[in-house]
Parts: sequence; structure tokens; C-alpha cells
Amino acid sequence: MAYRTLADVGTDVRFRTGMDSTSFTDTNLIWTANKYFRIILRHLIGLKEDFYAEISTASLVTNQQEYSLPAEASATPWGGGAVKILRIEVAYDDPTNDNNWRVADPLVWSQIAGPTNNVSNIADQFDTAAPKYAIYDKSLFLFPVPEAASTDGIRMFYIKRPGEMTATSNVPELTVDFLDTMGIGISIDIYESLQRREDMADSIARFNGRLAEMKQQEQGLAEEMPLRLGSAQSSVDYT
Repeated sequence: MAYRTLADVGTDVRFRTGMDSTSFTDTNLIWTANKYFRIILRHLIGLKEDFYAEISTASLVTNQQEYSLPAEASATPWGGGAVKILRIEVAYDDPTNDNNWRVADPLVWSQIAGPTNNVSNIADQFDTAAPKYAIYDKSLFLFPVPEAASTDGIRMFYIKRPGEMTATSNVPELTVDFLDTMGIGISIDIYESLQRREDMADSIARFNGRLAEMKQQEQGLAEEMPLRLGSAQSSVDYT
């Protein structure tokens, strides 16, 4: 069966488990699908994270140090937004001039001498020729603080966590080959709720087997990549 939407996944799951839309509602389908969607993505992202990378831009504001990361404030525990920050690039002056761009290095707060509430103190410690950044909560803090506005002066390279599915009409952000894996995972929870232990054990074995096949297939694709996005410095985990 060729899956196209979450509703297609639900149809297949209900057929294989003997359920219907009353005994296994769309509400249960959506939250259970998101649960196994997260598990699958963790395996895939770990193998070839650059395939899931995106670039977000923001404008520098005069005397503003804090900038929002590309994460949804209202996101659920498995909602959208950034999973990992790979690289930060900054142009404190005229971003249209390629020579003004610098790769910012990550730092931790303990590396900052003295308080950070005074812009001039921060400027004395850091240089726009060698910018740094720190992550706190859902924000990125720049060192030094911009002294002038710069349109689209920040480029954030990050691994995106796909937004959760909220309706059966949603199309899961997985290749068709991998959607049946999510369906097998959903059946694990169904069999557990029905106390069908043998079927549950069989589904667990099938799910793990499909994960192994997926990882082997994706590993082959990752090894064929000619170039990794990456950066010279260590990447920073956001979540």
C-alpha cells in the first residue's frame, strides 16, 4: 500500500490490528503516530543530520544582544523548531559584502568575564572580527553586541525538528518506504492496550527490524554525500 497521508497509515493499521475508527479513534491515531514519528526521526537524524538542516536568517538590531532561535514557542514536546544548532554566521556590517561575514564560535557563560548587562563591557571583551555566541533557553546571545542594525545579518544553520501531525490529512515528513515503520510502531501500542502480548512482541520485533533496515539504507546514502554542512567548531545541542 502506498501511503500518502496519516489517514492512509491509520487505514492500514486498523486493517492489520482488527480495529476501526471507533475502537481506535483518529485522536489516538494522531498522538500515537507522533510518538513513533519522533523515534524514527531520532534514528534518521543521527545518521545524516545535514539532510535535515535548514538555514534561518535574522536581522541585527542596534544594541540588541538576544535573538530568537528558529523554535516555536508554542511547540509541544515533539513540536517544530530547532533540534541542534550547527553553525552561526554573523555580518555586523553590510551583509551584502561577502568579506563582512564571520563564523561565530560557541561559548558558555562561564567563559565570560564579569556581568553581561553592560554593552560596553561586553564590547571590551569581544571583537566583531571574531564573534561568539551562547545559547540560553530559546535564544541566541551575540558577543559583541551589535552597535548598528544589519538586515539579515545572522544566518543560523540548524537541524529542524518537523512539526507534529495534528490532523489525519497531514502528510508525514518521511519517505514512503518508511511510513510502514510508523504503522508497525502504532500497532505496538494497540496490541498493548488489548493485552495481546504475542502480537505486541511480534510488532516490536518487526519495528526494530525495520529501524535496522532504515538505518542501513540511510547510512549508505550518508556515505555517498560529497560534503557535510558542519562547521569548524563543535556543534551545540539545543534540546
